[in-house]
Amino acid sequence: FNTQRKQAKQAKRTEATCERNDDIIDLDTLILDGVLGKIEGFSESSIRQKCKELKLGREAFLEEFRLGLNDKLLVDVRTPKEFNRGHIPGAVNIPVFSNHERASVGLCFHREGKNKALELGLTYVLPKLKTLAADYQSQLDKHHKSKLIIQCFRGGMRSQSVAWFLCKAGLSVQVLEKGYKGYKTWGRSLWDVTSDLQKYRVEVISGRTGVGKTMLLLELRQHGYQIIDLEGLANHKGSTFGHIPFLLKGIEQPSTEMYLNRLAAEWFRLDPKQPVFIEDEGHHIGNVCLPHNFYKNVLRNCNRVFRINLPVLARVSILVGDYASCDILELKGWMNGMIEAIKTASRRLGPERTATAIALIKESKVDEVAKLMLTYYDDLYDRHIESAGGTGSGTGERKSRIIEVFSNCQTFNGPELVNSIEKLL
Repeated sequence: FNTQRKQAKQAKRTEATCERNDDIIDLDTLILDGVLGKIEGFSESSIRQKCKELKLGREAFLEEFRLGLNDKLLVDVRTPKEFNRGHIPGAVNIPVFSNHERASVGLCFHREGKNKALELGLTYVLPKLKTLAADYQSQLDKHHKSKLIIQCFRGGMRSQSVAWFLCKAGLSVQVLEKGYKGYKTWGRSLWDVTSDLQKYRVEVISGRTGVGKTMLLLELRQHGYQIIDLEGLANHKGSTFGHIPFLLKGIEQPSTEMYLNRLAAEWFRLDPKQPVFIEDEGHHIGNVCLPHNFYKNVLRNCNRVFRINLPVLARVSILVGDYASCDILELKGWMNGMIEAIKTASRRLGPERTATAIALIKESKVDEVAKLMLTYYDDLYDRHIESAGGTGSGTGERKSRIIEVFSNCQTFNGPELVNSIEKLL
């Protein structure tokens, strides 16, 4: 049994190594070459020459990307696993290989050599060639587009070979220079230079748990203001229970890599002449990490902080709406999810509050749970605002002006809060 387990672990490590191995990426190209070599006019030099004409440079792509690509469909030809780990927002995945096919070719290459892996890869790709152009045309029709932008990881022969074939089949095609890697590198540089960020008017919405910061952001959007919903992009509400409303609906958090890609796209489309409102966050939202330079140079170096203050009853109402509304209570697994979340906070809650909260959940006394958890969150918040990274009157590192915004309404009153903020802009 131990031998089998060791072999399984070794196979898993080998598969992971193969996925990262540039030789395997090059093997993909050889397999495509082997398939396309049966077509008249094919050669590596002819592909490269044709793709010089089809090349879409990064700056030109980004300008079109800012405007939503209009009539163009961005297609990523990498495996679904690579795509799901991170891709350019808006791209669709039409892979050359499935996850299983790519792993099988990689293992074959590792164990039996290039020629055997090439033979195996050809058996996967050859049948797809017959319907390849029709499959791409179907995607164009589905998304109401007329032109294609093809990309792989680094804009190499994987995307160029597919583009060459589709062009020969009569489709309008471009190849994204430097591929997904180029976008990822660009996205990571957006918040590096503080002088470039000074033209943006970043207004941060802050406050204790349950004051409706996300609700206020969405209200600001309805009033025509720019926002970035950091929690919405992360599929998480930011608290101990933040994953529950999403997970119960089958919505998982993106990878940190994909989160950065989404955030870069949102930031890039902002109008720097207009204020942008962003909710205050820490380094993490659930399992997702905020880009360090975004946290440091945007959130911690913002124009102003609007700290929202609401009565306890309003905050309880908001928390119940977020985590225990009628539609959420009907979802399978709600009670177990809430209990597990409470247990994760048990060290800070203490045994007495933990037991009380679990008992209240089992009795569906959600208002009482919300009141109890607010004592926990308020204690954390009070310590946070006095810390070096906080937004209080202590020795905080944030230099921004902090403006208190009050509402005495016993329920969330978005228009009133927006009106209060507008008077202070």
